[in-house]
Amino acid sequence: MKTVAVVNPHAAGGRTGRALGRITRALARVSDTLEVVTTRGRGDATRLTSNALHAGARRIVAVGGDGTVGEVVNGYFHQRVALQPSAELAVLELGTGGDYRRSLGSATNIEEAVARMVSGTAVPVDVGIAHYEGPDGMKERCFANIASLGMSADVAARVDSLPRLKRYAGPLAFAVGAALSAVRQHTYRIVLTLDSGVAHTLEVALCAVCNGQYFGGGMHVAPMARLDDGRLDVIVVERAPRLVLLRSLRLLYTASHLGLPFVRHFRTSRVTIAVVAGGVPLPLELDGDSVGRSPVANFDVLPGALRLRR
Repeated sequence: MKTVAVVNPHAAGGRTGRALGRITRALARVSDTLEVVTTRGRGDATRLTSNALHAGARRIVAVGGDGTVGEVVNGYFHQRVALQPSAELAVLELGTGGDYRRSLGSATNIEEAVARMVSGTAVPVDVGIAHYEGPDGMKERCFANIASLGMSADVAARVDSLPRLKRYAGPLAFAVGAALSAVRQHTYRIVLTLDSGVAHTLEVALCAVCNGQYFGGGMHVAPMARLDDGRLDVIVVERAPRLVLLRSLRLLYTASHLGLPFVRHFRTSRVTIAVVAGGVPLPLELDGDSVGRSPVANFDVLPGALRLRR
């Protein structure tokens, strides 16, 4: 099976690029027709994946962080239709956050992760879709793991703006960013509308629309989420006193936050999150990548749309 590894050499503070020889040698076990391509900037992984699938690749290995995985998944689809429905995705996640890997239960060691890749099977998993308003009009983009709005998206943007913190602190960079955002907490008045048509008007610090379970470098935000159930789990953190919110951040790492009175959970196949008229647009991130602010975003799911080797 023709296999292309799409590698983000900048992932994990550049450690992925420095380990490229080791990665290539390990991945040679996956296919005797392995091709390795590297990204240079944002959007490259999507383009390289799309090009590889059009050129006959039937397995893509995403090598990098959560953002790389998200970009690769976008390369599998054009207007919600799979370019090659039989093509497989494999993930060798080596980035700072590693949250999609956590949802998969994958190994962190390169050789062990590749060994599991070789012995595993391809299973259908869901893909999330976000439709949102960008600075130059409406955008639509896939997400593999989690899309979030509010404080968590602010954290993603903050961490991206501090590459040295991300490089040296690793996943702790997200904890630092979360603490800073909690101290400076900004809340948003929104209308959240589910697939049932029921609408909730809420004042929130953050909303996480979850296909996977983890975000923010190990925060177990949605332990009930499954990658193959055809549903999205929406976790909402409503307004709370700054000190209470700051103290509660640690509970996210053990999934103990769900019992808090200001945390709500919804399960749906489709959700619209819109800022109440006149409100400040919500910061939005997809798979850890900040995509700016939007006054409204719609999310739904493509059930079983991707064949993931695990």
